[in-house]
Amino acid sequence: MNKSSSIEELKGIGAKTSESFEKMGVYTVGDILLRFPRNYIQYPKAICYPKENITIDGIYAVRAAVPKSPVVKRTAKMPVTVLKIGSNEQAIQLVWFRMPYIKNQLQPGKQYVFYGKVLKKGNMLEME
Repeated sequence: MNKSSSIEELKGIGAKTSESFEKMGVYTVGDILLRFPRNYIQYPKAICYPKENITIDGIYAVRAAVPKSPVVKRTAKMPVTVLKIGSNEQAIQLVWFRMPYIKNQLQPGKQYVFYGKVLKKGNMLEME
């Protein structure tokens, strides 16, 4: 197999999948290697302290270790998953709506990058 080989030579790609790729302009193995995502997330800003530097409704990325498993609060309308990361002075509360399975995805002690809209709720920062 080389770059000019048909994509049907790849394992798992049959006639039906090949038709879908052809609609995107992908005909050969070389084409699929050079196919880049249409869009992707760039992490333009990192959370910095003091909190006064945070713009309201700004999109930020935070890299942090998960101290403990998130808590799922079940309301009448939807489940809300909440996790507090950081120290008392630099804490941020992460909130996921209608995503209770996140509790099982995040492992305590591991580092993750969290990305979302940051809001100020009282004296606390909250990322949705």
